[in-house]
Amino acid sequence: MNCLIVDDEPMAQNILKDFISKVDYLNLVASCSNANEAFNEVQQNQIDLAFLDINMPGIDGMAFARIIPKEIHVNFTTTYREYAIEGFNLEATDYLLKPIPFDRFLKAVAKAKESFDSKRSLTTQEKLEFLFVRQNRKMEK
Repeated sequence: MNCLIVDDEPMAQNILKDFISKVDYLNLVASCSNANEAFNEVQQNQIDLAFLDINMPGIDGMAFARIIPKEIHVNFTTTYREYAIEGFNLEATDYLLKPIPFDRFLKAVAKAKESFDSKRSLTTQEKLEFLFVRQNRKMEK
């Protein structure tokens, strides 16, 4: 899964970079300090999972989550508990509170991978062509 980090705190970026490097199925595409930089990355690269801080200058993480394609899984990474409900209303895959323990990070990315694999499987199945025939008073594939 191609990942994007969007966080204005260099230390938080470094921790996420380290965590991502320890998971075989994650590939860090870019690490950005604001939503403007991140938007350019989303336009130029295939991003599957975004780690978004909420409180950033300019466009905050919640606003950014609203403007990126719905296909991108979002894990919010923040110190603010009070935005959790809004985060899940935006269909975030997970909501991680800083400081993020590695085991909690693993749980969040496993959830994102499961959802990603499930959506990819459905997309592959939708590309198949089927023939439907009426048999025993019902349609059979």
